[in-house]
Amino acid sequence: PQGPAMIDVFPNPCVSHVVITLDHIRKEDVRIVLHDMLGRESLVLHNGPIAADGRILLDVSALPVGTYSLTVESEFGRATQLLVKR
Repeated sequence: PQGPAMIDVFPNPCVSHVVITLDHIRKEDVRIVLHDMLGRESLVLHNGPIAADGRILLDVSALPVGTYSLTVESEFGRATQLLVKR
């Protein structure tokens, strides 16, 4: 089986919220994590199942301004993309 894929991360750069659209999600749990540019885990945004349409709204308003690595993990793999917080 193929791991998760991020189809869209919008808006990017973001200010307070971001919508992630995922593909290749089955009924497995998904963990969404932000890491800073030094690789340290900054925030776990989600840990559990995703809606059937593959979309999830995430609140990043508490994060400091900067560039982060957004990682989506499931038992089948991982996908990573940069996210800029303004």
